[in-house]
Amino acid sequence: MNNTIELVLIAIGLCMDTLAVSIAAGCFMKPYKISLLLRFAIILSICQAVMPFFGWLAGETIIEYIKDYDHWIASVLLAFIGGKMFIEGCHLKSCDQEKTNSFNPNSLWVTMTLAVATSIDALAVGFSYSALGRNIGSLIIACAITTFLFAIGGLFLGHRFGAKHKNIAEILGGVILIIIGIKIVIEHCCL
Repeated sequence: MNNTIELVLIAIGLCMDTLAVSIAAGCFMKPYKISLLLRFAIILSICQAVMPFFGWLAGETIIEYIKDYDHWIASVLLAFIGGKMFIEGCHLKSCDQEKTNSFNPNSLWVTMTLAVATSIDALAVGFSYSALGRNIGSLIIACAITTFLFAIGGLFLGHRFGAKHKNIAEILGGVILIIIGIKIVIEHCCL
């Protein structure tokens, strides 16, 4: 029972960045279709589930090569997208103004970038599972399910908020992504 609780807490911890990113994405998902919601959530879920598997497979060899800069990769990706969102949000004059956003959660490139950026920390968790001799299968399933649920929930929350306050939502979404990027660097430097 303790292993199950630990597993769920790890999965929730790993997908908190996904929740924040999904809220930001929900603000700008247009058109707001079930197929797009599912695609976004599935891509984030798959990436969050695959990263621990790669970490588990990698063992000490690959982890040694990337552990010094994995946090920078995630931070740069999030800061880039967040910065563009922030700048565009500051230039919107009204919620009704038609504008092409660089933060387009319907874009496969944006979705894949967010998926990788929010799941890099799961690589280290997979490595630790390998070092401890734990079963990676249960972690993969827990990460996939939890991330999917948090992504869908975040998209719905973001859509409700963003429909009325697009410019504020874009600025806030950008700030959230930048803060997540900074948090990743701080956590890595302090550990």
